[in-house]
Amino acid sequence: MYQFQGFCQFRTTTYTAAAKVADDPDKQPQGHILDAIDTLSQNRDAWAVETVLYYLHRLVAVGTKNKGASASYRFLAYFASVTLSRLECLLGDYRASIKALDVIYDTNAELVAVGEDMKSPEELVNGVFPARLSLTYHAGVSYLMLRRYKDSSSVLGGICLFMQRGFKVSVGVVRLLCVKYYHNFSHLYFHGISFIRLDNFVKSLDLNNSTSSLTV
Repeated sequence: MYQFQGFCQFRTTTYTAAAKVADDPDKQPQGHILDAIDTLSQNRDAWAVETVLYYLHRLVAVGTKNKGASASYRFLAYFASVTLSRLECLLGDYRASIKALDVIYDTNAELVAVGEDMKSPEELVNGVFPARLSLTYHAGVSYLMLRRYKDSSSVLGGICLFMQRGFKVSVGVVRLLCVKYYHNFSHLYFHGISFIRLDNFVKSLDLNNSTSSLTV
């Protein structure tokens, strides 16, 4: 996913740089830009969105739909579902982004062996902090865009509380990640709270009453 996103950024940067000088006859694109455009034109199928989606769906299916799948395939399936949720959110398909997480929150899913412990898919993903951040952030954004404000604030509020605790008890990389992402999550969380209050306020208005008025 990171490679795919990096390629998309590279492609956009390349074409943007070429477009800046396209209308100016006195300027010519630099050599490395011309080489990059030539390479992109010869490999139009490189990192196609359809291909990336196919492989992610395939990884999820292999680890969740085949009974008796090995632990490795199941690990790949659950973390691929987090990545799939992120990709769908970036593409603007917010319903698909939420649906991609169904395999993680499936109450009937088999437990996964992690060392000597047996964990649910949700516990497995939550045990990997970057994966938990990605899942929560993109699920929160997707809920927000779908106007499911209560779900959004619930998800984002949970991770905010978790990271607040991380400030006090965590050290090293985890603490740095908490500090780095807490502002973004708290910003989204309070947006979700604001939308809930606005939604409740609008519902409380008697729109059928002709005497109702709203004073600004």
